Amino acid sequence: MALDPATDFAALFPGIDVRDLSLVDLNINAVSTGGIAKGYFDYLRFSRQSSGQMPLQAQADLEAVYAGQYPSVTQRQGLEVSMGSPHLNWFSGGISLPDYSGISGTFEDFLQHSLVPFIHDRDGLVSYNHPYGTGSRFSLDQPTQDELLRQTASRMVSNDALGSDILEVGYPLRGGVDLRHHIELWDVCSRNALFLTGNGVKDAHHGTNWAMLNNDWTTLSVGPGVGRGQPPASTAVRTSVVRVPHPVPRSPRPSSRRKLPDGVGICISVGAAATYCDRHRHSGRRQSANIQGGVDYAGPSQPAALSSVISAYEASELTTGSVAVSVDTSNSSFVRTQVLDSTGAVVAPSNPVWLLREMPGSGIPAARAS
Repeated sequence: MALDPATDFAALFPGIDVRDLSLVDLNINAVSTGGIAKGYFDYLRFSRQSSGQMPLQAQADLEAVYAGQYPSVTQRQGLEVSMGSPHLNWFSGGISLPDYSGISGTFEDFLQHSLVPFIHDRDGLVSYNHPYGTGSRFSLDQPTQDELLRQTASRMVSNDALGSDILEVGYPLRGGVDLRHHIELWDVCSRNALFLTGNGVKDAHHGTNWAMLNNDWTTLSVGPGVGRGQPPASTAVRTSVVRVPHPVPRSPRPSSRRKLPDGVGICISVGAAATYCDRHRHSGRRQSANIQGGVDYAGPSQPAALSSVISAYEASELTTGSVAVSVDTSNSSFVRTQVLDSTGAVVAPSNPVWLLREMPGSGIPAARAS
């Protein structure tokens, strides 16, 4: 007996391309209307072609199909490179399965000196994923998290974050480490002029009940490089204002529709005379803080963040819709802003703006310097 699930799926879901569906469970049962039923199932075989580049090609084909059906939605293909640790994401840039044959040295060496340059040569972007790993599902004690921060920051500063463009930051809890330690790791990288765009993600490896996930952050990018018909994704991320908002508190009942917190919005511009102008748009229920950190290229031996709050606003001060802040630029620094809820919890950090008095030793990526 031969079964063809693809034909059945096409009949059940005529509005969905069968290549966009997956078979995750198969049950073979015996049914009896009276006596005891017995049976033996053997020689079960799956006949399909799914090796090599075929899954990625199927994704690309599906993008072409859906582009006609949903012209207002921009699609970006991505691939997690996770044969070893750390895990990286490859976004856009003619994605293909990496060739892991003939790797000499460590997996990090392969990523930094072979794969990441290869991705960049194809105008792709690289994300440094869950920097504290995928271990504990439960929150570690604070001293342990502090030590993991020092170890991880020292390693990432030593190897230039493998040359990555993006860092996963917006995790309430990942690898046993809380949001504060993810943000501080990002600040250590910024202190050393590692130009990393912060990202907020779900990292859900399943397609159900996303509304109830603890890690339910998302990332929005606004600017001249965003949208259909615009420059490549690499230009969009490196030149746009990117904010990492946390959705509203979850409903007791799962919902497929989520919205961002009312009024959460961050617009950052650098004005004349090296003045940093930070404009916020918030509802009256939100608070705001501006963070400035020194850029002194301290290196891996000092894996700590030199960042502090330079201005803060209560909800009542934000009712006019925006505020402007002047920042001391006499020394190299970076500045970012973050939105807090009524309890003081961070719900939307912005990406940093670097205000540098000298050129970093490794230079500035061309797209970020423009």
